Amino acid sequence: FRYYFYRTADGTECDLLVFKGVKCLASIGPKFTPAPGKTRSMTMAINDVKPSVAFYIVPEVAAPYSLNDNLFVATIPQTLERIKEQE
Repeated sequence: FRYYFYRTADGTECDLLVFKGVKCLASIGPKFTPAPGKTRSMTMAINDVKPSVAFYIVPEVAAPYSLNDNLFVATIPQTLERIKEQE
């Protein structure tokens, strides 16, 4: 596994990209609110890097939920489980 921070010249960023080989398994952005909305940065990072799945990690949520087909809100353990499924 390889881990990266992603930032472009125009300010688009993603706090964590998880790669296995040349495949981006996940893009991850931490949020403190339990109900984050999609952001321009995460949307652009997903379009640029094309991860298998993307997450906003939050402190607490009963069950992961989707903001769209490829972007989920989840806790750290829930996120790790989903990333393991992508391998």
